[in-house]
Amino acid sequence: MGHKHLTPQDIMGWDPCEDWTEERVLAAFGDRESLSPLEISELEDVPHEDRLWVLLRPEIIPEPRLHELSCKFAEQVLPIYEAAYPGDDRPRRAIETKRKWLRGEATDEELSAAGDAVQAAVQAAASAADNADNAANAAAWDAWDAQSASRDAWDAWAAASAAASAAARSAWSSAWDARDATAWDARAASRDAAGDAQLAMVREVLTSNPPLTPTPARRGSRQ
Repeated sequence: MGHKHLTPQDIMGWDPCEDWTEERVLAAFGDRESLSPLEISELEDVPHEDRLWVLLRPEIIPEPRLHELSCKFAEQVLPIYEAAYPGDDRPRRAIETKRKWLRGEATDEELSAAGDAVQAAVQAAASAADNADNAANAAAWDAWDAQSASRDAWDAWAAASAAASAAARSAWSSAWDARDATAWDARAASRDAAGDAQLAMVREVLTSNPPLTPTPARRGSRQ
């Protein structure tokens, strides 16, 4: 594989959250000076979201592949969204439009219009939400910014993760209200399962043949 190996200095240069101090990053690397993206994806002591934060960027995965990952991540949410709003196909049509855009079969304007439709859908869902989890899940659907593939993939990951959490909470609502430990465990397990699935998608991209050729992020152009 031709992937760039990453050093702790690379990670710190991307300005991680305050929880990830240089000392903690160095500890994650152990006695290794650098790690490949695939090795980072397999660091089980590092939370799913933190591994994805490192990997979902154009320095590692080319932007067209990041956009496709955002579609796959968003598809994880569709069954939950469409069960709640069975007459609303705007998110599904937005995914279809993005894939057409990636193939050169849809214009930037058509992609933007699909994004506007999704934004309207999620704002309506958020305003009707009964709890903070549902509102966060709906807001996370705003994942269609054609200007930034890495933000796009990250927001779609957030939507899938929030949906998994919300689904677990709904399934265990009575126990959750009582702060039953089982409800917490079910919610965490659901998020972990979603994270495992997303990392598996990323690994499939990282091990693709031919190897990836990452390029600097491109803004406002069709891939």
